[in-house]
Amino acid sequence: MNISISEWIKSTFGADEPDSYTLKIYDSSDSQNPIAEETIDADNYNSNYVSNKYSPKAPKYKHTFKKNDAGEYYWYSSEPYTE
Repeated sequence: MNISISEWIKSTFGADEPDSYTLKIYDSSDSQNPIAEETIDADNYNSNYVSNKYSPKAPKYKHTFKKNDAGEYYWYSSEPYTE
């Protein structure tokens, strides 16, 4: 299932949506070493903001999915990808 950040915010906070969001970007999935942190006003936030600002700094990964006997796909692995 894919869900946009703005849809997630609405479904998570509903009428209690905060006035601002604090974004933390880490250099790995263990969330130990933050490489960026900023607070964004909720009125100025859009779902492309994070992607547009931080994607050029992010490493690329190849994700592999496999199909089980029931015909459903599941995540199998992720590995760094270089062009």
